[in-house]
Amino acid sequence: MPNREDRIRDRAHALWLQEGQPSGHEQRHWEQALAEVDAEDAPAAKPAKKAPAPKKAAAPKKSAATTSGAAPAVAKVSKDAKKPAVKKAASK
Repeated sequence: MPNREDRIRDRAHALWLQEGQPSGHEQRHWEQALAEVDAEDAPAAKPAKKAPAPKKAAAPKKSAATTSGAAPAVAKVSKDAKKPAVKKAASK
């Protein structure tokens, strides 16, 4: 197997030929060939990590009373509790 630099040189030359042998593009061809050879040499066993899925908004929690089918608890009022005073209109 050719060494890394030989592979980069061969790929850069192939890119140059594919583009019609333009002058003044040596650096771009070399950099593209370098990136392609590096991509080939990268370990293929590790797939790219996926971005975590967006979280859904949490549903409101239900109390034990509502999940069991029973009606929600209501506070009881004592019979002895005072009722608010009702103001009487002054008569003339």
